[in-house]
Amino acid sequence: MNYRPLFFKNNALYLLDQKALPAKLCYRRCDSARDVACAIRDMTVRGAPLIGQAAAWGWYLDLARVRDRRGWGDAARRAARGLGLARPPARNLKARLELLQRRFGNEESTLLDKKRTLKKFLLAQETEWENITAAMARHGSGLLRARAQVLTHCNTGRLATLGRGTAFAVIDEAHRQGKLKRVFACETRPYLQGMRLTMWELGQAGIPSTLITDGMAAYLMSKKNISAVLVGADRVAANGDTANKIGTLSLALAAKHYGVSFYVVCPEETIDRSLGSGRDIVVEERSTEEVVVIAGRRLAPPGISVWHPAFDVTPHDLISAVVTEKGVWRFRG
Repeated sequence: MNYRPLFFKNNALYLLDQKALPAKLCYRRCDSARDVACAIRDMTVRGAPLIGQAAAWGWYLDLARVRDRRGWGDAARRAARGLGLARPPARNLKARLELLQRRFGNEESTLLDKKRTLKKFLLAQETEWENITAAMARHGSGLLRARAQVLTHCNTGRLATLGRGTAFAVIDEAHRQGKLKRVFACETRPYLQGMRLTMWELGQAGIPSTLITDGMAAYLMSKKNISAVLVGADRVAANGDTANKIGTLSLALAAKHYGVSFYVVCPEETIDRSLGSGRDIVVEERSTEEVVVIAGRRLAPPGISVWHPAFDVTPHDLISAVVTEKGVWRFRG
């Protein structure tokens, strides 16, 4: 797997256009924080950890254009504000911008030193993500038994993070260890990230896989001896309640009914300890057009009512464990 979800070159950020996959592999150039925010909003880039890193580079793009030290603080705050509004549920987005503001927002040094130090930090973060995802893969794969069959939802691979991914990294590690029999991937309506992205990444990695529609998941658990459900997360509250792609809650309910382990895999950065429970998590509602228009064609009758929450919140008592780079945080099962 030699594709890169983003890279910085010649003073511009290039984002792999995930809306174009799997038909073609192409990149979108971003020259400002505003460009990056637009790419986050329109789903060119997605996956909470990757959104965080893309936003960090967007912040840098605006600051790289600052010509005097007096304008640094205003530019930093303005860029952070615009980027922060692009995807409210993504904890990694907020956490990364807060980290940058603390470390670099008002740094007392020469302008050139500020820019060099910030760029060096962002490049080092990309290397650090390789280590973080490798640790999640190691901890999570230890939870799976030999000849495991797992179900996953949305996309949690290299396209959603830097490094090996979150839940996908666990799947990939289990495959490398020879104890994974098959992965079942939900199509993941309405953007079909499971069909378009996860199945593509599974194919790139040579992992045996089968696509199902979202409505087949409960029946699959009743018939196919599923060992575990593995998902990522956009935000985890202090008590373990987890916001993730819409449809995750349904999988957790079915998993509990059929006695299937349900694991959330995410970096520590995704855990928001300022939120006591899932009741405090803001769920983004997205455009109704994303539901009724498929591949550029409107399939639903005109004038109908559509509700489109992009995420749902799974209570912690439906979650067997949360896996991070620091280890396994157990709940049930």
